[in-house]
Formats: sequence, structure tokens, C-alpha cells
Amino acid sequence: MANTIYISAGLPVSKDGATPTGNTAYISAGLPPEVASGATAALSGTALTDTIDEADVVAGGKTILLTLTGDTWVAAGDAAIGNTADTQAIIDGISAATTPAGGWNNEWRDLEVTTAVVRSSDTLATITMSSQATIGGSYDITATETITATIPAAALTGAVQIIASPTFTVDAVASGLSIPVAWHHYQHSM
Repeated sequence: MANTIYISAGLPVSKDGATPTGNTAYISAGLPPEVASGATAALSGTALTDTIDEADVVAGGKTILLTLTGDTWVAAGDAAIGNTADTQAIIDGISAATTPAGGWNNEWRDLEVTTAVVRSSDTLATITMSSQATIGGSYDITATETITATIPAAALTGAVQIIASPTFTVDAVASGLSIPVAWHHYQHSM
């Protein structure tokens, strides 16, 4: 029997609905795996429904909800989703586009605890952001940060990474002296 390869420049193919067997291989090319798998993830929660700023990240308590369609979370092991490394990988996948010293990646993502993640159902993970005081962070940004959630393959039963949508932003809060205090100090330094 000859080896047969079917190539599609789109979604995965199966010849006449059959699953590839033996020496037959079906290859799909052209779309990233997360699109080809058909699974999606919606990002929601109070971190998205409210306009949040750096004071909200410092205070904690905002929620990030990751809702799957077409896939499910792996079962709990020694952590909420799979093992501790799988749950940590979910947190690690919630990243800012930039990495300032006092920003999201250094002060939230890299410090958040795995116990902040709860497997609410087979398709919903809820992350309740810890306060910076709780996790030892010092979140302080000077420009808006855009946050994207990339769900690692190891945390999903379909074992294909998914990029959730939409993204969300954290706005910077002006820091330093207020105008009246600054004016007062200026007047007395003359």
C-alpha cells in the first residue's frame, strides 16, 4: 500500500470524514494550531468590565475570567488546574506587551500565587488578583500596559495553546506631588 499525504491550506482535513490510519497522513497548513483546533478562550471579569488602573492592581481583588469554548481545563492535580506548574503557566501566560521594571510582568505575573487560580468549572478558570502587599509587589507604571492571556497547552485537555480575547489595559496613575503641594514647596524654596 502506498503512503498518501493530503495537504490542506486551512482547517484540518480528513478524507471522507475518516481518521487517518496506517501509512496515511493528513496535514493541515496555513493556520496556527489554536485556530486549527477550533477552541477559543474569552477573557472577562472585573479586570475588563471596569476601567482598571495601577491602584486597582496594587489593591488586588479584581477578577480575570478565562472561559473556554471547544476545550476544557485539565483536571485538578496538586493545584487548581493540573499540577502546580500547569496553574503557574496560566498565570505566566497573562503578560503585558512591555516589561518596565515596576510593571505587570515583574510585579504581578511573576509574583502572583497559584492559589489565586480557581477551576470554577470544566470551562471556566477564575483568577482573583492578590494585593501587592500580599505578594510582595510594588506595581508602579508610567504608561498604560496592554495585557494578553495566552493559555498554555499543558493546562488544556486538547493540548493546544489558545490566545484569549480580548486583551485588557491597566492605566497609569499620575504619581508624585500634587500641584498645590508642589507649589507650596516651590514658594518656600525661593
